Amino acid sequence: TCTLERMLSPLRTTKIAWIVDFNGFGWRHTDPRAGVALVRALSAHYPERLGEVVLIDAPTVFWMMYKVIEKVMDETQSRKVRWVSGTEARDAWMEEAGISGDARTFLREVYEM
Repeated sequence: TCTLERMLSPLRTTKIAWIVDFNGFGWRHTDPRAGVALVRALSAHYPERLGEVVLIDAPTVFWMMYKVIEKVMDETQSRKVRWVSGTEARDAWMEEAGISGDARTFLREVYEM
């Protein structure tokens, strides 16, 4: 059994969310090979595990990289990608995702830094 399966097993969850915060992301991080490799690995080994990919405050430079990554994604995967930008959108996403209490307070404090 792979590490991801062992990690998720006690949680009894069937879906995972991949949340990417782009704070500090810049040109030096724009190697699309990592994203392509991750998409291929998830597709090959966990096609039904990925529930949603949330991209928070993605800069313009990432859009260019995403266009490369998107070419190896199937339509089902690309529909799972959610772009969240700005305070109101983050709050709306947290509400929709059911993030509340300490987790919501923590995330708000992180974004207010």
